[in-house]
Amino acid sequence: MNRFAYRAYYQYDGPTKANPYRTEKTADGVVDAIQRFPMELEYLLPEGARIEIQQHEDPKSSRIVVVTPADRVTTNATVERCLMGLDLYGERL
Repeated sequence: MNRFAYRAYYQYDGPTKANPYRTEKTADGVVDAIQRFPMELEYLLPEGARIEIQQHEDPKSSRIVVVTPADRVTTNATVERCLMGLDLYGERL
């Protein structure tokens, strides 16, 4: 099994060409999206994968470790798709 670590966070940069109607999330909306990230990601990962949530003090970001039989490229694409759906950003750790 492979292990990949990520940090998810929210950042408002205004509307973009890809999303011209993007608006800023409220503080509650940010916390909700961050909390939903691991749960929604779980549905997109292949069978046998699991998510380990790391303790983190900042409610506006989260750190997770994905343990999966999938390779890095596939896992990164899955995480990116989930982040985009929640209007979040992410980085590999």
